Amino acid sequence: MTGLQNYNYEGKNEIVLLYFLYSFIILINILTLSNVANVILTIPQYIVVLYYLFKNDIKNSILFHFSFILLSLSAQRTLGMFGGDDFSFSLYNYGTIKIIGPVRACYMMNIVYTLLLMGSKFRMQKALFFYKSYKSMMYLGLSAGLIGILGLVFHPYYSIDSFIDYGIYMFVLLTSMYILLKVADSSFIKAVFYICLIAIMSGVLASFIAYTVFGITSFYGEMEIAYQADIIYMAPVLIIGALSIKQHKLLIITLVLYTVIILSAMEGKAIFALAFSFFMLAYLLYFDKTTKFQLKGKLKFARPVIVFIVLGGGIYIAGHMAADSMAFYKLESAASMFSGDLEEMSRSPYIRVASLINIIYEDMHNPFTLLFGNGYGGYFEDNLDMFAGLDLSKGAWTEPVINTGRFTSGHDTMVTVPLFNGLIGVIVIIRICWLYIKRIPYNFMNGIAFVWIFLMFYANTMFAYIGVCCLLAGEYDLNNTTSCDSSSNEDS
Repeated sequence: MTGLQNYNYEGKNEIVLLYFLYSFIILINILTLSNVANVILTIPQYIVVLYYLFKNDIKNSILFHFSFILLSLSAQRTLGMFGGDDFSFSLYNYGTIKIIGPVRACYMMNIVYTLLLMGSKFRMQKALFFYKSYKSMMYLGLSAGLIGILGLVFHPYYSIDSFIDYGIYMFVLLTSMYILLKVADSSFIKAVFYICLIAIMSGVLASFIAYTVFGITSFYGEMEIAYQADIIYMAPVLIIGALSIKQHKLLIITLVLYTVIILSAMEGKAIFALAFSFFMLAYLLYFDKTTKFQLKGKLKFARPVIVFIVLGGGIYIAGHMAADSMAFYKLESAASMFSGDLEEMSRSPYIRVASLINIIYEDMHNPFTLLFGNGYGGYFEDNLDMFAGLDLSKGAWTEPVINTGRFTSGHDTMVTVPLFNGLIGVIVIIRICWLYIKRIPYNFMNGIAFVWIFLMFYANTMFAYIGVCCLLAGEYDLNNTTSCDSSSNEDS
């Protein structure tokens, strides 16, 4: 067993082998959802991780640990398969199998790696831009955690369950970033880049097979849709990566299959992620000097053709989309956000906007929470009666939360971050995303910052694992110059 650090990621056969192996793992995880038989696949994965750990090959152990997590499925993304109301099921894949209570086995591995690396010879890679993001996340986690502790002590209605849930999320996020920063030399970063790339493409293939061959579906409200593994929520960045990914055939296959899935299971966030990716592709093709120079040869003449195909295909699909399809419904919902009239908004975006307005209303009466947020365990109330007459139990909150009238969570970044971290937290998040967007010409994986941090921060720990891996992958210089030993001061 040579491990993943020294794997030949440039070899065509090796890439294809890993592609089908990852696809197989994700497919089995999907087919054995909520079935204890899933441990037949999970136990060997932990054996591999522990094998390298006991061999004192901590880098390969960490690479396998994170790669198996990328191929796992989260409970939050699976709820719709059970009608959205059954919270009694359990998952048994590598990233979700639990030891006790909310503590998963992969969380314990994070603790083990953190303790080992604290006293090791490995030094923090402070030259990486990823380190700057780590410091920003430290602020978000520590400030919201401290405020949450004070709230639990002095405020009768702070939620201990919410504090634990989001505290675990930030613990997983920070320990993952710490672990990766400790071992991130140039070969490790290269391995992470290819692992993330292949995992995203494999997730699309596995989800497509599960949907078309095995009929595995989920539900969005009353609509039946294709089930998607967590990793493919990052797939829109492959559109940007079309300019630099060498595995062209796999990429084309992936984008075709992704189109089929997304037309069935498109969500609001996917619309914004796709729009962002198309915009960045157009920018790189027409305005970025580095990209234009790289395309000076055989692809230069194809620039207008690529954009024409993208725009023409999008217009055609939108024009011929069935009025009762998920894609049409979500496009209509997204468009309603710009109507300028709250009463004209669809239910899903309305709940998000109403939540944000209620949070801002409460914060205007409390300068401290306006700036720093309510912390983990904090909540907002519907003081403006904007939820009156709405059934909030369908995809919004649980009945116990609705009955209390104290909402301890939101549904996207622009609700949860103001709630937990206040205005300063929002500024931190926007700044991180903007600096990563500026780095997209350097490596398209940096676009994950928009998909994950800007759209789905605090969503679930699986996205946190995936997000940090992909952002470290963004440190890999696709022009094959060493990135981990050079400073990123130009972005600070």
